[in-house]
Amino acid sequence: EIISPLIRTCPDVLKVKNRNGLTPLHIACKFHAQFEVISLMIKMYPEALKETDSYNADTPLHLAFQVNSWFEVISLLLKEYPQAIKETNRIGYTPLHFACLCNAQPESIA
Repeated sequence: EIISPLIRTCPDVLKVKNRNGLTPLHIACKFHAQFEVISLMIKMYPEALKETDSYNADTPLHLAFQVNSWFEVISLLLKEYPQAIKETNRIGYTPLHFACLCNAQPESIA
């Protein structure tokens, strides 16, 4: 595994956004990174949970629901930043809107 040692060696990399305003946590949530990687990212840079991208103003939780992320990931994101469920993006959608639109696992929204 390459990602965990990189994060531990250079945690500031978690603060870097790409041209769309996505942090590594956004990308990890969007592309189904391993739970352990997402957990480590949050531990090392919890502020990333509140970051929004520059295109849609999506939080990592918005993206996790858009791609039907694993229940454990959704639970972790909500546990670490419960307010995220109320955050609206640029078009006024909360993560719950995406959960419904994308047929999220029932246990993710219960």
